[in-house]
Amino acid sequence: MLSLGEVYASTVRCGTEIVSTGDSIDQVLAKCGKPTRREEWGPALRNNGVPKKGAVSEATLVYGPDGGAYKYFRFVEGELVEIRTERE
Repeated sequence: MLSLGEVYASTVRCGTEIVSTGDSIDQVLAKCGKPTRREEWGPALRNNGVPKKGAVSEATLVYGPDGGAYKYFRFVEGELVEIRTERE
């Protein structure tokens, strides 16, 4: 369920640049600059340190506040899969 202050999009503006789902994490960093917050998770590992089958790496870049809103960019295997803007 979406909260009233939460919006999902497939494209968003970063300054004069356009960011779209499918962009790489490097492309987003080049277009938007250094994020306010960056979180990264590697793939889940087995006891021997080998990644579990089907495990993926994920990252979230957070920008803002811009006019009271934060932009959240979620990446799977380095590819932008979700753009969310949220007022906090």
